[in-house]
Amino acid sequence: MLSLNPYRKAIQGEVENLPFCDGSHDIVFSTNLLHHLDDPLCALKEMARVSRKFVVLVEPNRNNLLMFLFSLIKKVERGALKFSQNYLVSLIEQAGLRLLCACSHGSIVPNKTPGFLVSFLEPINKKIPMGFYIMAIAEKTDHRPTHRHD
Repeated sequence: MLSLNPYRKAIQGEVENLPFCDGSHDIVFSTNLLHHLDDPLCALKEMARVSRKFVVLVEPNRNNLLMFLFSLIKKVERGALKFSQNYLVSLIEQAGLRLLCACSHGSIVPNKTPGFLVSFLEPINKKIPMGFYIMAIAEKTDHRPTHRHD
């Protein structure tokens, strides 16, 4: 993914201690990350710290039967078993963010859904309670930068 970045600038860091100043980004976007962490709340608080306005999250939906089974089978994905929409919303609130929108979405998994099924699944590839992913948009309640205490 870094090789596709048109800016060709790669910054590496750990999500629990992002190498950015407080409020340095308008939007912080994370997809399929939090369920791999021991402390997703710590990471979300750090995302909120470096965000000036919004944090956008996409995580697997354990309420989708296929996602649930996949998470049971693949050890590296087991953290997804706790990720319901309510759990993600709870993390957002605990991180001091204000939820703007959250929904379950999708029946097509990029790069995994067989091509012959795409046209069949397209009509239900939208907001549905048992979608593959939970998407949430949260807003900082105070747009003034917070200060990290090291």
